[in-house]
Amino acid sequence: MMIGFPLLMYYLWLCLWFYDGKLVSPASMDDIVPFLHRMWVHVRDDASPNAYAWKVYTGLIVFQLFLAWVVPGYQQEGLPVPSLGYKTLMYNCNALWSIYITMITAALLHYYNIFRLTEIINNYGHIMSVAMIYGFAFSFGVYFLTVATGNQIRMSGNFIYDVFMGACLNPRIGPIDLKMWAEVRIPWVIVFFLAVSGGCHQYEQYGYVTPNMAFMILATWLYLNACGKGEECIPQTWDMFHEKWGFMVIFWNFAGVPFTYVYSVVYMASHDPSKYQFSTPTYVLLYTTLLTAYYIWDTSMSQKSRFKMQTQGITKFRNTFPQLPWGTLKNPEFIQTAHGNRLLTSGWWRYSRKPNYVADWVMSFCWGVVIGGTTIIPYFYSVFFITGSHSSLWPFPPFAQPSHDKTRFHRFSIARARASLYTMESNKDEALKCLRIAQKHRDAGNFPSARKFCQKSLSLFATPEAERLKESIESAATSADSAGPSSSTNTNNGNATTGSSSSTEAHPSVAGAKRRSDAKVDGTAGGMNGEKREYTAEQLNVVKRKDCEEADIKKGYRKLALALHPDKNGAPGADEAFKMVSKAFQVLSDPQKRAAFDQHGSDPESRFSGMSSSGFSPGFASPSPFAGGFDGEMSPEELFNMFFGGGTGMNGGAFGTSPFGGPMFTASFGPGGFRTTRVHMNGRPRGAPQGETPQARSILTQLLPLIILFAFSFLSMLPDMFATPAVPDPWFQFTKTSMYDLERQTGNLHINYYVNSRDFNAHPKIAADLAAGQYRRGSALSRFESNIEQVYTQSLYTQCQRDINKRERRKEAEIGFFGVWADWEKVKKIEAERFPSCEELKRLGLLK
Repeated sequence: MMIGFPLLMYYLWLCLWFYDGKLVSPASMDDIVPFLHRMWVHVRDDASPNAYAWKVYTGLIVFQLFLAWVVPGYQQEGLPVPSLGYKTLMYNCNALWSIYITMITAALLHYYNIFRLTEIINNYGHIMSVAMIYGFAFSFGVYFLTVATGNQIRMSGNFIYDVFMGACLNPRIGPIDLKMWAEVRIPWVIVFFLAVSGGCHQYEQYGYVTPNMAFMILATWLYLNACGKGEECIPQTWDMFHEKWGFMVIFWNFAGVPFTYVYSVVYMASHDPSKYQFSTPTYVLLYTTLLTAYYIWDTSMSQKSRFKMQTQGITKFRNTFPQLPWGTLKNPEFIQTAHGNRLLTSGWWRYSRKPNYVADWVMSFCWGVVIGGTTIIPYFYSVFFITGSHSSLWPFPPFAQPSHDKTRFHRFSIARARASLYTMESNKDEALKCLRIAQKHRDAGNFPSARKFCQKSLSLFATPEAERLKESIESAATSADSAGPSSSTNTNNGNATTGSSSSTEAHPSVAGAKRRSDAKVDGTAGGMNGEKREYTAEQLNVVKRKDCEEADIKKGYRKLALALHPDKNGAPGADEAFKMVSKAFQVLSDPQKRAAFDQHGSDPESRFSGMSSSGFSPGFASPSPFAGGFDGEMSPEELFNMFFGGGTGMNGGAFGTSPFGGPMFTASFGPGGFRTTRVHMNGRPRGAPQGETPQARSILTQLLPLIILFAFSFLSMLPDMFATPAVPDPWFQFTKTSMYDLERQTGNLHINYYVNSRDFNAHPKIAADLAAGQYRRGSALSRFESNIEQVYTQSLYTQCQRDINKRERRKEAEIGFFGVWADWEKVKKIEAERFPSCEELKRLGLLK
């Protein structure tokens, strides 16, 4: 796949550009080597990664990275990522603004002749080669960088497979998520501008843009705009949540999509419009089909995305252009599956399992139909599409239509729903892990935590065990609330069962009573009301333990901070409890503060404590742990953001930085415990040596991919910078003059042309060919004469098409309204007219 698909891209492009869209092959076994040589010569001469292609593609990547970094956008939270401890990432969705800024910039550059859009399609092969190089470079570069930093996940141990599938899940440069950036900003921007370049090429060559090319410009713009306007839906998709960023995704976005989906544009740019011209009703049908399919695709995607948001309690949606009718469903119907998931069955989803795929495939098929049946290569997109998603395109059978019950549907639909949820199987391990944690919390009597992990297990992969455990937790929590403190006297009862409503369930240790009955009893102790209670050596060690590991402190803080954060907990006192947890973590993670707390039993930063955190006299310590005015202090929000996504990492990375030179915080974990340090405007922590600049290392780590990218691009252009400039071809024309005195004839079409004898014979490459008698394909003389033939035939095509169009307009004017009072003899004379340019094309065998 990594080798074969790039070769297939070259082959299909060569067939379109040089062989009239025919799938060429060796004529015989003896022709295999010459055939491969011919293919190689084409690639070498017309698809080499030249300096122009490097500048265009690199410029696009840098410009899109710049826009993604600086342009404000809609902030969207992604799904909890299991590999990040169910942390959610924020995404700056500014693709729509970036797309239109790119369009305006390109239009201005084209208008002022700074960057001609026409040249993009003319350098298609060169740019495609550069795109492939970028695809390979990013794939291997990201893989090695991920492994070097220790951030790889779900590795198989097979190098090729891991490079193909990827090593990292959410690669980022600052606020830019590279996976989402590459999915939207690169492929569809290139696809659109290739179509625009084809239109500019036609306009400059023929003086007009064909309806076929205009169709492709419209179709690619609709797709590009849709990707931008619905970008906030991408963070909650399977691609972002689970799929790693490897060669399969990177190469497809950088080279596969943009250079295989628009083969129809390539064909139209290299062939005369007469080969793909349709009647007016056909154009009307084609445009109507495209717009109808787009409407179904756009609204079905909107219905599904907003249904997901509605189930999460989101009722306000982002309004971007264009907002089409029926994009939001009121009181949507759905199937509740046995897994606990919901399948939408209202709107377009009532008629098909995947109405968006059906409409998307129809659009892709139109992208091939636009050039008719002259070649099958432009249908690659639709064929590739349907082979990868054919099982999802068919509608529900009649017996599986949902009922009109707003909450539940027929049970016989569940089996079909399960089949469409195969992707959730990969979450089963994480769900079972959460289920085991919930059981432990339930056994310990920690019902809020047990309820939270049980619900998380159900959301990842619903199982009957999780449903039963949830009912058990609810029952036990209700019993605990109603039983009161007296329940603790009944903990000797070892017959309590999960989900029972007895008073023993209220005691935190009752669930373990049965297990303790079989364990070794190491002693007894007095309980409430003077009773004797048994205990084990392990329980005694827990009671006597006065110290805990750094990992336990961090784990405890994570759990409590998530539960008490004001944004997630609206209970009275949650704000103060959150501050207390943050303060406790800062004290326990600092050895000096912790020692002071153990010695005095009070806040080590209080003015009444025996020791201040910064080493100054107690009189200068902050009276409030949240004043934030002295070194070493950190607000609860800053601490929370560092742990849960507000910073750049947990290994010395800077977070909370100020763009105006203000203080920022750094964090590090090591043998000495957790350290937090306020960095001042000079970029150096108080008391730190001059050479220590953690934030500089962090910034360098973030910018390392860009540095590698620029270095790679610069090194690739070095040969062109120091190479000998190419010698231009001689001037020529088709009429003899005193300057162009030497008459010659091309070797293929036998077209007469005239050159200046002195310049022609003095040309170094052509003179060498003439001296050696070389007229083989690929020589300088053959390429020169091939260009002459192309100029000559394109000029004939243009003139012929203009004459035919004029004839058709005269014919329509003569026929008039439905042919009433038309002079049919005159109409026949108009139809019989012949034009020199068209006759010459027929003589050359280029027109039937």
